[in-house]
This record gives sequence, structure tokens and C-alpha cells, in this order.
Amino acid sequence: MTADETNKRNFRVAPFVLAILRFAMPFLEVSCKDEKGKTVDSTTISGFTLAFGGTIKQPNEMTGKVEEKPMKQVSQFFIAFLCAAAGVGASFMAGKNGKLFPAIAGAVGILFLFLGKGNLFGEQVPPQMQDVLQVSAKIGFLLACVCFAAGAVISGLQWKAEDAGVPATYFAPPPPPPPSGAAPSSNLPPVPNQPPPPPPPPGS
Repeated sequence: MTADETNKRNFRVAPFVLAILRFAMPFLEVSCKDEKGKTVDSTTISGFTLAFGGTIKQPNEMTGKVEEKPMKQVSQFFIAFLCAAAGVGASFMAGKNGKLFPAIAGAVGILFLFLGKGNLFGEQVPPQMQDVLQVSAKIGFLLACVCFAAGAVISGLQWKAEDAGVPATYFAPPPPPPPSGAAPSSNLPPVPNQPPPPPPPPGS
């Protein structure tokens, strides 16, 4: 692998590695509002908790104390995390597949991020409770979207450039100029040696 190919691969891998790291940051904030629209409670959830499940801290309405409550895995965020990991692995594939598959992984990853945000509660929260809950994106979610988009665009552009098949002569340097004092060279092919004309017939 040449140095240029290595640099291109590093550019493909970097956005997906950063997308994985963004899952450790706050992804979503769930807030509860009263009848007047005032926020009375809010909880921030990280990307890893959304993708793999875990616990979230919420205040108890009866005692007012903060308690840890279990949260189930959200399948859409788990698939998005798998897309980030697949983008890293697919970038090491040889040939055009090493550019096409990461582009697909980036596009699918950002799609499932938004699907997970829209279907965050699923069956974990009764429908009547979902009306008073509001979900807002945090910095980790936004940066993960940017990383997935960057990975898809970079990989897609590299795949398109390789698929176009730029001819090698496109980058050939122009011929050097003739030395000073030399007769300019002609681009016409050399004239082959002509045989001498036949002698005239006798008596002519």
C-alpha cells in the first residue's frame, strides 16, 4: 500500500472512530413539563446508555431524592453504533469495497440516529406519558451526526474517484523544451527513405 492510499484510508477511518467516541457524551435530554409548559424534571442520557442499556438518574416525585432507574437498550441506537464500528472495519478492505461500504455505513448510521431519537420511548413509556415528555438533542448526538455524514461523504467521494478510472496519462508532465539553438522538432512522423527514380529509357 502506497503512502497516498494510507492517507486516504486514514481519512475514511477517522470520522467513524470519532463517531464511536461521541457515544460517551450526552446524547439526548428528556424533560417533563407541567400543564403550564414549565420544565419540572430533566434527564440526560449518554449514547452508550441508549445503545446498550444501563441506568439513568431521575428524581423521585414522592421523596424528591435522585434515584437510579434501569433503562432498556434502544435498538436504533445500537444499530447506529454497529454502523460506526462497521465503517472502521470496512475502511481496511481492499479495492473499491473499502470505500463503498464505509459510505453506506455512514448513511445508514445517521439514519438510525434520527430513527432512535424519534422512537426513544418505544414501549418503555405509556403513550399517555409521552405527551408530557420532550426529547432534545445534546452535543454528543449532533457531533455523531456530523461524523457519520463526514464518513459517508469522504468515502463516497473516494469511491467515485476510483470508479471513474482517471487515466494515468492525465498526470503526465509536458515534454521538455528543445535546447537553445536546436531546430524545432516536428510532430510529424519521419518520411521513410524513398528509392531513387529509375533512369530514363534510352533514346528519350
